[in-house]
Amino acid sequence: MRTVGQILKEERKNKLYTLEEIEKATKIRKELLEALEVGQYSKLPPPTFIQGFIKNYGRFLKLDTEKLLAIFTREFSEGKHPPRVLETFSNPVDN
Repeated sequence: MRTVGQILKEERKNKLYTLEEIEKATKIRKELLEALEVGQYSKLPPPTFIQGFIKNYGRFLKLDTEKLLAIFTREFSEGKHPPRVLETFSNPVDN
């Protein structure tokens, strides 16, 4: 079964978007998008924020965000992926 990150990455590549374009459109930092695409949840903020990233990224790619969130919930385990707040998360992307 594919992960949320794999689905997002495949769809991004199919639509010929770069991570930089996604970053600019969604205001989600590139390093966070990369971590999401490869499922490195330890490099991401708490799950509530990850869900927001998935909804925002999925909406931009015109995907079913409810399905993406259901897949994320199934694959994510709070015990396996303890959240941490990144220093870069506190500094939003400027326009």
